[in-house]
Amino acid sequence: MFFNAYTNYLTIDNSLISYGTKGIIARYTDNVNITYSVIHHFSDTGITHEISNNQTNKYITIGNTTVANCPDGIECIIPRGARTNLTIENSIFNSDSMPYILDIDYAYGGSIIDDVSYSDLYSLNGLDFDSENWIGSNGNISADPLFVNPASDDYSLSWLSYPDPVDKSPCIDTGNPDEQDPDGTRIDMGAIFFFFDAPPSAPTNLTVTPFRDNPELTWDANTEPDLDHYNIWAKYSNYSDPGFWHKIATTTGTTWTDNNVQTPGGKHPDIIFYRLKAEDCGGNVSNYYAGPVWILGDVIYWPAKQAVAFVQIPNRYALLRNFPNPFNPITTIKYDLPEESYVELKIFNLLGEEIRTLVVGNESAGFKSMLWNGEDNKDKSVASGVYIYSFFAKSLESDKDFHKTRKMVLIR
Repeated sequence: MFFNAYTNYLTIDNSLISYGTKGIIARYTDNVNITYSVIHHFSDTGITHEISNNQTNKYITIGNTTVANCPDGIECIIPRGARTNLTIENSIFNSDSMPYILDIDYAYGGSIIDDVSYSDLYSLNGLDFDSENWIGSNGNISADPLFVNPASDDYSLSWLSYPDPVDKSPCIDTGNPDEQDPDGTRIDMGAIFFFFDAPPSAPTNLTVTPFRDNPELTWDANTEPDLDHYNIWAKYSNYSDPGFWHKIATTTGTTWTDNNVQTPGGKHPDIIFYRLKAEDCGGNVSNYYAGPVWILGDVIYWPAKQAVAFVQIPNRYALLRNFPNPFNPITTIKYDLPEESYVELKIFNLLGEEIRTLVVGNESAGFKSMLWNGEDNKDKSVASGVYIYSFFAKSLESDKDFHKTRKMVLIR
């Protein structure tokens, strides 16, 4: 693609001009303005500016433009008595074979006034004398601009180890210090400013509440302005089958209810694991939420884990046998709550005297367990013998209640 213009004013902005003999040809044009454009792979010149005899006060202004892989970057044809004014700023002229950044034809005695600043003028084969005179003054440099992939015509600036400056393009944040890129940093050289599109931060404060067979997940909203949605993964496991991870939902909100709690085989799982990620509009994805996570009611705490667990809800009240029994000095007492309930779990001796209160208060539905270490309410060890553990539960959702006692043996 190329421009061949015969006009008083020529403005080229935000354009891609590539492949051919000459890129932009502006003949007898009073003012040429080229900004934020990429011009590459022309066998002769990237930009040609030609004026007629005795024309003066002609202007060519090039700003934030990248010219690459052209033997001549700019060709100015200036005949007898003519004069042109050339301004280059925040631009890159780069080629493996570019001998001339500015090729001026003075054959008929014309003249040029040049102002080149904050630009990268670089060629592997070296620069012409005029171009070398620009280096080191007015913010100009001569260094490999480190394009992302010029072989694939990607002339954006590379910084793979951001924010470590070890491989930062020398054209990033080195343009005119009085100008800024859209991201608020010092303006870059070249047509394509560098912007690190960071992925969203991992979601925070994930909570899983076991509402029967439909656990509810809630978390805090991300603050990134380009956030698009959240991705939820689950692994439904039985004790005999660990299951596998699969993506189950996408949501734009911060609350989601799992209405399909079952293993791939159609069975109700014993344990469910969840993972949560945030994704932005550019497709960048955060790390998994990494805890800590509370599962309300069951108080299962997973510090610094990528997964959270949920235990299924029992279908009836139960007080199970303690284990081990006999024991010394600790035993586990398990009980089941099919509904949110007021619960009392207490230890008595054979005289009916209360020895230890393990639980008093409201608890959510779920499979529960408590440890008894053989101590009384004053944290003193009790003697060997037979003890009674008493379990009482009254539903907070219905009129159901449940009471049961069992015996256990402590051996010192």
